[in-house]
Amino acid sequence: MAAVEIEIYVPFLGCPTCMRGVKPDKKLEKLQQTLLKLKAEYKDNITYLIYSLNLHLSRFRERKEIAKILQEQGDDGLPVILINDTIVFQGKYPGYEELKAVIKK
Repeated sequence: MAAVEIEIYVPFLGCPTCMRGVKPDKKLEKLQQTLLKLKAEYKDNITYLIYSLNLHLSRFRERKEIAKILQEQGDDGLPVILINDTIVFQGKYPGYEELKAVIKK
């Protein structure tokens, strides 16, 4: 299997030490569990990075396609998930089967 690089752009990623009053995003937590499961399954063939608008604004600006989505849709256009530099999901968090099917292609 060829190497798979996943980039995930989300609206908010909390700081574990400063979560006072902020509810965790259950959908993002589920996606993180899915990513860990895929990482265990595919070993070193999968890498992933999660960027949040509140912590990585410069990265959102660097990626023209992400900047365009933000400009046109605001953070309602998030999350955006890229696999090997191609947008494969936008506006929703995929489940395990959906993400695995895209990775297999």
